[in-house]
Amino acid sequence: MLHILRNYSVPDEIVKAIAIMYDNPSCFVQSTDGLTKEFFTTAGILQEDTLASFLFVILVDYILRQSLDIDHTNLDYVDDIALTADQLCDAQDLLTSLENATAKVGLFLNVKKTVYVYDHQRG
Repeated sequence: MLHILRNYSVPDEIVKAIAIMYDNPSCFVQSTDGLTKEFFTTAGILQEDTLASFLFVILVDYILRQSLDIDHTNLDYVDDIALTADQLCDAQDLLTSLENATAKVGLFLNVKKTVYVYDHQRG
Protein backbone atom coordinates (compact mmCIF):
# COMPACT_ATOMS: atom_id res chain seq x y z
CA MET A 1 0.00 0.00 0.00
CA LEU A 2 2.81 2.41 0.80
CA HIS A 3 4.29 2.23 -2.69
CA ILE A 4 0.82 2.95 -4.10
CA LEU A 5 0.56 6.08 -1.95
CA ARG A 6 3.94 7.21 -3.25
CA ASN A 7 2.68 6.66 -6.83
CA TYR A 8 -0.14 9.07 -6.01
CA SER A 9 2.37 11.70 -4.83
CA VAL A 10 1.37 11.49 -1.18
CA PRO A 11 4.14 13.29 0.73
CA ASP A 12 6.68 10.93 2.28
CA GLU A 13 6.03 12.28 5.79
CA ILE A 14 2.39 11.23 5.51
CA VAL A 15 3.31 7.84 4.04
CA LYS A 16 5.64 7.27 7.01
CA ALA A 17 2.91 8.29 9.48
CA ILE A 18 0.47 5.87 7.84
CA ALA A 19 3.09 3.12 7.99
CA ILE A 20 3.50 3.67 11.72
CA MET A 21 -0.27 3.37 12.21
CA TYR A 22 -0.71 0.23 10.13
CA ASP A 23 2.55 -1.73 10.42
CA ASN A 24 2.35 -4.10 13.41
CA PRO A 25 -0.21 -2.10 15.36
CA SER A 26 -0.60 -3.11 18.98
CA CYS A 27 -3.43 -2.59 21.43
CA PHE A 28 -4.30 -2.64 25.10
CA VAL A 29 -7.70 -2.96 26.67
CA GLN A 30 -8.40 -0.97 29.80
CA SER A 31 -10.95 -2.31 32.24
CA THR A 32 -11.71 -1.89 35.93
CA ASP A 33 -9.01 -4.52 36.53
CA GLY A 34 -6.40 -2.39 34.76
CA LEU A 35 -4.63 -2.81 31.42
CA THR A 36 -4.42 -6.09 29.58
CA LYS A 37 -1.22 -7.36 28.08
CA GLU A 38 -0.28 -5.80 24.76
CA PHE A 39 -1.59 -7.68 21.74
CA PHE A 40 -1.11 -7.15 18.04
CA THR A 41 -3.84 -6.89 15.44
CA THR A 42 -3.02 -9.15 12.54
CA ALA A 43 -5.71 -8.48 9.94
CA GLY A 44 -7.92 -5.78 8.59
CA ILE A 45 -7.88 -2.05 8.61
CA LEU A 46 -9.37 0.39 11.09
CA GLN A 47 -13.09 0.64 10.44
CA GLU A 48 -15.12 3.86 10.50
CA ASP A 49 -11.88 5.75 10.11
CA THR A 50 -11.65 8.61 7.62
CA LEU A 51 -8.14 7.57 6.71
CA ALA A 52 -9.27 3.98 5.99
CA SER A 53 -11.86 5.27 3.51
CA PHE A 54 -9.27 7.46 1.82
CA LEU A 55 -6.82 4.56 1.55
CA PHE A 56 -9.52 2.26 0.17
CA VAL A 57 -10.53 4.73 -2.55
CA ILE A 58 -6.89 5.14 -3.60
CA LEU A 59 -6.47 1.36 -3.66
CA VAL A 60 -9.57 0.82 -5.81
CA ASP A 61 -8.46 3.55 -8.21
CA TYR A 62 -5.00 1.95 -8.43
CA ILE A 63 -6.48 -1.49 -9.09
CA LEU A 64 -8.73 -0.16 -11.85
CA ARG A 65 -5.88 1.72 -13.49
CA GLN A 66 -3.66 -1.37 -13.36
CA SER A 67 -6.24 -3.82 -14.64
CA LEU A 68 -8.29 -1.91 -17.20
CA ASP A 69 -6.61 -0.37 -20.22
CA ILE A 70 -9.58 1.66 -21.39
CA ASP A 71 -10.99 4.32 -19.07
CA HIS A 72 -14.49 3.97 -20.48
CA THR A 73 -15.03 0.32 -19.55
CA ASN A 74 -15.96 0.88 -15.92
CA LEU A 75 -17.98 2.93 -13.52
CA ASP A 76 -17.07 2.79 -9.86
CA TYR A 77 -18.43 4.19 -6.64
CA VAL A 78 -16.64 3.30 -3.41
CA ASP A 79 -16.60 -0.53 -3.48
CA ASP A 80 -19.13 -1.03 -6.31
CA ILE A 81 -17.71 -1.45 -9.81
CA ALA A 82 -19.63 -1.83 -13.06
CA LEU A 83 -17.70 -3.17 -16.04
CA THR A 84 -19.07 -2.63 -19.54
CA ALA A 85 -18.25 -4.53 -22.72
CA ASP A 86 -19.86 -5.19 -26.11
CA GLN A 87 -19.15 -8.92 -26.08
CA LEU A 88 -19.43 -11.49 -23.30
CA CYS A 89 -15.84 -12.66 -23.89
CA ASP A 90 -14.63 -9.06 -23.50
CA ALA A 91 -16.53 -8.76 -20.22
CA GLN A 92 -14.87 -11.96 -19.00
CA ASP A 93 -11.45 -10.58 -19.95
CA LEU A 94 -12.15 -7.38 -17.99
CA LEU A 95 -13.33 -9.36 -14.98
CA THR A 96 -10.30 -11.66 -15.08
CA SER A 97 -7.96 -8.67 -15.34
CA LEU A 98 -9.69 -6.99 -12.40
CA GLU A 99 -9.53 -10.19 -10.35
CA ASN A 100 -5.80 -10.55 -11.02
CA ALA A 101 -5.12 -6.92 -10.06
CA THR A 102 -7.06 -7.21 -6.80
CA ALA A 103 -5.15 -10.36 -5.87
CA LYS A 104 -1.83 -8.54 -6.33
CA VAL A 105 -2.75 -6.11 -3.53
CA GLY A 106 -4.24 -8.76 -1.25
CA LEU A 107 -7.92 -8.24 -2.04
CA PHE A 108 -10.46 -10.45 -3.77
CA LEU A 109 -13.71 -10.11 -5.65
CA ASN A 110 -16.77 -11.34 -3.78
CA VAL A 111 -18.30 -13.93 -6.11
CA LYS A 112 -21.57 -13.96 -4.17
CA LYS A 113 -22.01 -10.24 -4.82
CA THR A 114 -20.90 -10.37 -8.45
CA VAL A 115 -23.69 -10.13 -11.03
CA TYR A 116 -23.85 -9.60 -14.75
CA VAL A 117 -26.48 -8.12 -17.02
CA TYR A 118 -26.66 -9.14 -20.66
CA ASP A 119 -28.44 -7.08 -23.31
CA HIS A 120 -29.87 -9.71 -25.67
CA GLN A 121 -30.64 -7.11 -28.34
CA ARG A 122 -27.03 -5.96 -28.54
CA GLY A 123 -25.29 -9.32 -28.17
